[in-house]
Amino acid sequence: MTGVVPIIQKMIRWLPLVLLIFLFIIDRENLVHVVTYIFILLSYTGILVLKILYAKNNWHKEFGNEKP
Repeated sequence: MTGVVPIIQKMIRWLPLVLLIFLFIIDRENLVHVVTYIFILLSYTGILVLKILYAKNNWHKEFGNEKP
């Protein structure tokens, strides 16, 4: 199970480049291509938002208890 996590992390790291390439390759008249592209784009956006919220939560756990 530990071998799956690095693969997913590499896929997420390369996803912006893949989305850029897909943007030029997809057939805009094909509904399946458009829906798939939008689904992948929204999924990646969700992953980024979750990473930001997780980092914010961790930051507040580490540094939120300090008193001036």
